[in-house]
Amino acid sequence: MQNGLAFVYPSNVQLPAILEALPSERTWVGDVPAWRATTGLMNKHAQVSYQAEVDPLPNKASMLTFHPFIQFGDVINYLLVLNLRKDPLVETSTLEIYNSYTKELIDSTFIKSNSLTLIPLDKYEFKPTDLPLFVSKDLAGIPFGFGIHKSGKMLSLEHTHPPASFALFGDRRKVQSQIKSSWMASLAGEE
Repeated sequence: MQNGLAFVYPSNVQLPAILEALPSERTWVGDVPAWRATTGLMNKHAQVSYQAEVDPLPNKASMLTFHPFIQFGDVINYLLVLNLRKDPLVETSTLEIYNSYTKELIDSTFIKSNSLTLIPLDKYEFKPTDLPLFVSKDLAGIPFGFGIHKSGKMLSLEHTHPPASFALFGDRRKVQSQIKSSWMASLAGEE
């Protein structure tokens, strides 16, 4: 495949050739091997990939992520947002870009469901001390920092983890909800 997205859904039972939605429950059994998804990009000079679990995301969810992976010099920077849902619909949602220190809204752009959205970042002229914040209030996604050397001979792909992934104890979903709620309130000027 030269362009586009290819999603492979493992199953130990034969699925219909055409699905109107992914199965509501996993169709494979066991955790060995640990099923991993690979997100990869390539050009004629280089390739890069990232492995992780990519379970379908909820239809209604939000995303809040910081992006510390901007590179400087002869590197072109992008934010990639990967979304995979159970249903096949492609819907558009707003992605807001903030300065995390001043909480100033820098720009708004769009991301799509069941897609890999590419957002050019260099036009914002971020400095090495900046920490951009990206917020979607109604579409979750897996954010990646993607860099490509202007010669095309180097690609880099980094994934930002949700803040709750660093919580060792307790209910991670609750921690994530509290962090998101706090930042959303702060961005809305409610703090």
